[in-house]
Amino acid sequence: MTDTPTEHGWHVDDRCTNCDVARRLAPGLIAEEGGRSVVVRRPRDAEDERRLHAAAFACHTRSVRPPSARRPAAVRPPSGRRPAAGPTRTRCRSTPPCTSADTTRR
Repeated sequence: MTDTPTEHGWHVDDRCTNCDVARRLAPGLIAEEGGRSVVVRRPRDAEDERRLHAAAFACHTRSVRPPSARRPAAVRPPSGRRPAAGPTRTRCRSTPPCTSADTTRR
């Protein structure tokens, strides 16, 4: 298949670096051809769709493209909300090794 969307919509664009991540996550659906990954067959069931979405999410160049430009709901934050911030960093104020009793939030 080519880098243009197929009849089922899944494709790999020309930014693919042939890193093998997508092929490992979606074996039988994505294969190597001409020095890069390509979608070789349409998904047959929900499990195939899940594997293709996993490959799309893991692709570091975002070359594995679903039928629409939107990511699946399982990997999108709720509409209108930003992803939660990471954990608050703590700093030990004592000279010996820190214990949970020694840390305070700044």
